[in-house]
Amino acid sequence: MFIRSQDKLSLGNCERFAVVAKREWNSEKSACAPTGKYDIKGIYSGEYEHEDIDVLGTYASKERALQVHDEIQDAISAYEVDKIYNLTIAGTDYTPRPLYPVYQMPES
Repeated sequence: MFIRSQDKLSLGNCERFAVVAKREWNSEKSACAPTGKYDIKGIYSGEYEHEDIDVLGTYASKERALQVHDEIQDAISAYEVDKIYNLTIAGTDYTPRPLYPVYQMPES
Protein backbone atom coordinates (compact mmCIF):
# COMPACT_ATOMS: atom_id res chain seq x y z
CA MET A 1 0.00 0.00 0.00
CA PHE A 2 1.24 3.47 -0.79
CA ILE A 3 1.92 5.64 2.25
CA ARG A 4 2.58 9.37 2.23
CA SER A 5 4.83 10.45 5.08
CA GLN A 6 3.81 12.80 7.86
CA ASP A 7 5.98 15.58 6.39
CA LYS A 8 4.49 14.88 2.92
CA LEU A 9 7.99 14.59 1.42
CA SER A 10 7.92 10.83 0.86
CA LEU A 11 5.44 8.58 -0.97
CA GLY A 12 6.21 4.91 -1.28
CA ASN A 13 4.72 1.47 -1.67
CA CYS A 14 5.53 -0.01 1.73
CA GLU A 15 5.64 -3.73 2.25
CA ARG A 16 6.06 -3.79 6.01
CA PHE A 17 5.71 -1.39 8.92
CA ALA A 18 7.33 -1.16 12.34
CA VAL A 19 6.81 0.93 15.47
CA VAL A 20 10.23 1.78 16.88
CA ALA A 21 11.31 3.80 19.93
CA LYS A 22 13.00 6.98 18.69
CA ARG A 23 16.58 7.40 19.85
CA GLU A 24 18.93 10.37 19.51
CA TRP A 25 22.65 10.69 19.97
CA ASN A 26 23.69 12.03 23.38
CA SER A 27 27.19 13.42 22.95
CA GLU A 28 27.73 13.73 26.71
CA LYS A 29 27.19 9.99 27.17
CA SER A 30 28.57 9.00 23.75
CA ALA A 31 25.51 6.83 23.23
CA CYS A 32 22.00 6.85 21.81
CA ALA A 33 19.28 7.56 24.33
CA PRO A 34 15.50 7.14 24.04
CA THR A 35 13.53 10.33 23.45
CA GLY A 36 10.16 9.03 24.65
CA LYS A 37 8.77 9.38 21.12
CA TYR A 38 8.01 6.59 18.64
CA ASP A 39 8.58 6.37 14.89
CA ILE A 40 6.56 4.39 12.43
CA LYS A 41 8.95 3.10 9.79
CA GLY A 42 8.02 1.85 6.35
CA ILE A 43 10.10 -0.88 4.77
CA TYR A 44 10.40 -1.14 0.98
CA SER A 45 12.18 -3.58 -1.26
CA GLY A 46 15.15 -1.69 -2.58
CA GLU A 47 17.46 -2.25 -5.49
CA TYR A 48 19.87 -5.16 -5.45
CA GLU A 49 17.83 -7.07 -2.86
CA HIS A 50 18.46 -4.46 -0.14
CA GLU A 51 15.70 -2.94 1.92
CA ASP A 52 15.01 0.77 2.17
CA ILE A 53 13.56 2.10 5.42
CA ASP A 54 11.85 5.48 5.83
CA VAL A 55 10.47 7.17 8.91
CA LEU A 56 6.85 7.77 7.93
CA GLY A 57 5.82 9.59 11.10
CA THR A 58 6.81 10.36 14.68
CA TYR A 59 4.39 10.27 17.59
CA ALA A 60 4.54 11.47 21.19
CA SER A 61 3.68 8.11 22.74
CA LYS A 62 3.82 4.41 22.06
CA GLU A 63 0.03 4.26 22.40
CA ARG A 64 -0.50 6.88 19.65
CA ALA A 65 2.03 5.18 17.36
CA LEU A 66 0.22 1.85 17.83
CA GLN A 67 -3.10 3.54 17.14
CA VAL A 68 -1.78 4.89 13.82
CA HIS A 69 -0.28 1.45 13.11
CA ASP A 70 -3.79 -0.01 13.58
CA GLU A 71 -5.23 2.62 11.21
CA ILE A 72 -2.72 1.56 8.55
CA GLN A 73 -3.73 -2.07 9.07
CA ASP A 74 -7.42 -1.15 8.71
CA ALA A 75 -6.72 0.86 5.53
CA ILE A 76 -4.82 -2.07 4.00
CA SER A 77 -7.63 -4.49 4.91
CA ALA A 78 -10.32 -2.23 3.43
CA TYR A 79 -8.29 -1.75 0.26
CA GLU A 80 -7.77 -5.51 -0.18
CA VAL A 81 -11.47 -6.26 0.44
CA ASP A 82 -12.49 -3.63 -2.13
CA LYS A 83 -10.02 -5.06 -4.67
CA ILE A 84 -11.49 -8.54 -4.23
CA TYR A 85 -15.05 -7.17 -4.46
CA ASN A 86 -14.24 -5.33 -7.69
CA LEU A 87 -12.72 -8.49 -9.21
CA THR A 88 -15.77 -10.51 -8.13
CA ILE A 89 -18.28 -8.17 -9.79
CA ALA A 90 -16.31 -7.73 -13.01
CA GLY A 91 -18.65 -8.24 -15.95
CA THR A 92 -21.80 -7.65 -13.89
CA ASP A 93 -24.10 -4.64 -13.53
CA TYR A 94 -22.79 -3.84 -10.03
CA THR A 95 -20.84 -0.63 -9.51
CA PRO A 96 -17.20 -1.13 -8.51
CA ARG A 97 -16.01 0.41 -5.27
CA PRO A 98 -13.49 3.24 -5.60
CA LEU A 99 -9.98 2.26 -4.57
CA TYR A 100 -7.89 4.63 -2.49
CA PRO A 101 -4.50 2.95 -2.18
CA VAL A 102 -2.73 5.94 -0.54
CA TYR A 103 -2.74 6.43 3.23
CA GLN A 104 -1.69 9.85 4.57
CA MET A 105 0.16 9.63 7.89
CA PRO A 106 -1.59 11.80 10.49
CA GLU A 107 0.20 14.78 12.04
CA SER A 108 -0.09 13.74 15.66
